[in-house]
Amino acid sequence: MSRLTLLILIWPVAAAAGPPATALPKTGSCPSGYYTSGSSCSPSSSARAAVPKVGSCPSGYFTSGKY
Repeated sequence: MSRLTLLILIWPVAAAAGPPATALPKTGSCPSGYYTSGSSCSPSSSARAAVPKVGSCPSGYFTSGKY
């Protein structure tokens, strides 16, 4: 199997995974899939990426606490 073929087979899976979840500053309760760790919200192994909420969520996104 060529490298190009392997890349084509793997690429759709990697693209669908999205960005990795990272620790966030704690503002109120932590978003779904995160737990309190000092003054931060740390992601569990199954957490999806989250960002602090500013304004309303774009189409296809949902609010979880202040994230």
